[in-house]
Amino acid sequence: MAVRLGYDNAYLKERRHPTRTDLDRVSRKIPIALYHFSGHVVALNSKALEVMGFDSRSVAPEGGVIARMRGSDEPNGVLEEQAMLPVVMKLLRSTSGSELLTLLDRSREVYKANGFTTVVEAAATPDQVRTLKAYSAAGRLDIDVIAFVLAVTQGAEATAAQFSRRYANRFRVGGGKVNLDGGSPGRTAYLREPYYRQAEGAALDYRGYSSIRKQEHIDQLVAGFYELGVPIYIHALGDAAVDQAIHSVGSAEAKFPRDDIRTQLIHLQLLHEDQMEALKRLDATLTFQITHNFYFADFRHEQTFGPERTAKLNPMKSALDRGLSVTFHHDSPVHPVNQMDLIWIATNRSSRSGRVYGPEERLTPYQALRASTLESAWQFFEEDRKGSLVIGKLADLVILSANPLKVDLEKIKDIQILETIKEGRSIFRRVSSAASL
Repeated sequence: MAVRLGYDNAYLKERRHPTRTDLDRVSRKIPIALYHFSGHVVALNSKALEVMGFDSRSVAPEGGVIARMRGSDEPNGVLEEQAMLPVVMKLLRSTSGSELLTLLDRSREVYKANGFTTVVEAAATPDQVRTLKAYSAAGRLDIDVIAFVLAVTQGAEATAAQFSRRYANRFRVGGGKVNLDGGSPGRTAYLREPYYRQAEGAALDYRGYSSIRKQEHIDQLVAGFYELGVPIYIHALGDAAVDQAIHSVGSAEAKFPRDDIRTQLIHLQLLHEDQMEALKRLDATLTFQITHNFYFADFRHEQTFGPERTAKLNPMKSALDRGLSVTFHHDSPVHPVNQMDLIWIATNRSSRSGRVYGPEERLTPYQALRASTLESAWQFFEEDRKGSLVIGKLADLVILSANPLKVDLEKIKDIQILETIKEGRSIFRRVSSAASL
């Protein structure tokens, strides 16, 4: 199958996903799959649909959509969320062992060059866990890697058997992962209110959908991890998905009280005051997909969320002011691995066009640095050995070309990583660098 990764429908002339009709113009003999940059949608041509067994009789699984041709039950080639899993799994299985090792080697070097000494794989399958274990056992990891295993691929009991807060050969399974909705660029995020402007053919009241239809099923799933004392990490991008997450965490805490479980809610592009107040009463941590404030705020403003919601996109400052634990992430490969870019976005909130959305939600450089270091370590139960320069902690350090606390806010994005040090040993050093800012 011919596969291409990373298209973005928001920047196509048609402002829609390619369909089988579009891709059939390229080839009707070779299976073609286009993988949306968000990881939540794939587009197939007719041959790929045939190979994967999708036809007019195919039934979409819960939490997924098989888009149809207008006036017909025939798939139009666009598969969303759970419906695309067979394609993704086939693509993963088609990658050889040697190719995986090469990709892991390259990924490791990218993270080191960007100053990371701890990396999270937040959507691991059991096969990927086995691969990472073998990779680490072979001595090929010189940074720490934490994996969260997708609950859709294995149950809480299996994840509990693998879970550890300590590394073996620099790798550990840190808990389970639950996805409650999709992505906002592809309009599969689950919202309280309808999308601002609807995609062609969508109902006026369309607001995305949940990956798990019934709240009681989400509650049972999350409670299963609480009962076993295993951390659970919950993808909740839209505000309706956040509502689901809050309900499930509250229900699990009531059934299986834990002194310290730090359940993490992930992405949180839309988060309201009533939800923050509810989260204050729960043992929950928050990590925001701040990259969207630069890459997609203009599109959110014009198309998906509208002016009012876009102004509050990723309200990190409000969450911090309420005493909640706040970090942010790039969600690679959705966005580039560059923490200085993220710190710049968090402190400036500028979009691609240069427009600032929600200036009152900007963090100070110190708050952004803390979110990138000590707060991140705390959310993963590693604050006793990482995240700050204290005697007795690991010497995991990064040397920068300038001090982000002292340069102009606009210049934070230009700061370079000069050296990355893991436990006192240099694992990356820039050969040449620009002059200090």
